[in-house]
Amino acid sequence: MAHEGLTVSGVDQLFSMVECDPAFRNCSFDGADLAGFYAEELEFEECSLRGCDLSDLSCESLQISNSNLEHAIFESADILQSEFVKCVGGSANFQNAKMNFARIIDSDLSSSIFNWANLSGADLSGSRLMGIDFTQTNIDSTRLDGANLGLCSLRLKDFKKRRFVGVNFSEADITGCDFSLCEFEDCHLEGAVISPETTFNNADLRGATFVGSELCVARLQGAVITSNQASSLLFDRYGIVVAGNLDP
Repeated sequence: MAHEGLTVSGVDQLFSMVECDPAFRNCSFDGADLAGFYAEELEFEECSLRGCDLSDLSCESLQISNSNLEHAIFESADILQSEFVKCVGGSANFQNAKMNFARIIDSDLSSSIFNWANLSGADLSGSRLMGIDFTQTNIDSTRLDGANLGLCSLRLKDFKKRRFVGVNFSEADITGCDFSLCEFEDCHLEGAVISPETTFNNADLRGATFVGSELCVARLQGAVITSNQASSLLFDRYGIVVAGNLDP
């Protein structure tokens, strides 16, 4: 039976409790030092882990839902295929964590640290991940449907042949990113930082908005855009205004 309404502060206490049941509901782990903990299974539901130190955690099945992870530390944690569902975790630390194929769903981890973390194959659908520096993060083959990546740094990332649905890249740094052969549906790139090395070759951009992003400086060979987007590109690049045909 799950532990409910308890306060946990240390490794020894947690170990004895996990031996009985690995599930915790409405428990507080605020500020707890649990560094180096190992468990085959851990489940946290509606728990508070604010400032909890779970660095070097090794867990084969970690599930966290509807919980507060603000300033929690998962540095160097081995938590492949872990689940974070509907969590709030601003400024959490996942540096160097192994999170391949993790599911971070409908969560807010804005301003968290993911330097050198491995999120390969992870599902980040519906999550708010604003202001995160992903430059040193492995985000290969991640699913981003409905994710908010506003103000993130995604410099030099390779997104070739990906399909983006409802992704918000507003004001993100996509310098040097490769979006060749990508398809965008209901996506936002307003104010995104684009460089001459940013590539959209043969991409379908009709489902994206680029207001204020200087799309014209990117590589666009073979890209498909709408007539309105073409008008904006001509105006931004050359100051040309596209008007309708004169009446005969």
